[in-house]
Amino acid sequence: LMNPNPNNNQMALATWDLTGIRMQGFSNNASTVRNFLGTMYGRGATNSSIGMQQAQSLASGFRANTAHAVVLMTDGANFGGSRFNAFGVRDFAAENAERIQFNNDTLAICNRFKAEGTIVYTIGYGAELSNNATNSIEARQFLSDCATGPNGGGQPNLNNFYFVAPDA
Repeated sequence: LMNPNPNNNQMALATWDLTGIRMQGFSNNASTVRNFLGTMYGRGATNSSIGMQQAQSLASGFRANTAHAVVLMTDGANFGGSRFNAFGVRDFAAENAERIQFNNDTLAICNRFKAEGTIVYTIGYGAELSNNATNSIEARQFLSDCATGPNGGGQPNLNNFYFVAPDA
């Protein structure tokens, strides 16, 4: 990204879990970008709409007459943590409802970016995407739907803007 002409390319970064943690404004300095990346780590819970809200905030720094892109990197599993009912029993229905809301909120932001002409790439990684369990299929479909381009008629691997990393 910083080549061939780093003066023309810039990158901004954000990290989040259930809240926005930190943002790095646009920079064309590779060391600045690498240093920020070195501070990022997984925290467990994920609400990708928070990350995309941060991207919206950073997008105000997009320069005119340049290509604009957003890259969402996540395991694809929007999860706010385990929920328990009044009897101490895990409430899977509440967790599911929250995940659906997080997905819908994220997709709304992805669609706004795409409508404005910003390319949205998604990169998924982690065990949450590596099997054929319902949650994995749903996470892959979510990331494919968020990315620019057609989702391949229910076959997320056909989307040229969605990628699965072999490992974290």
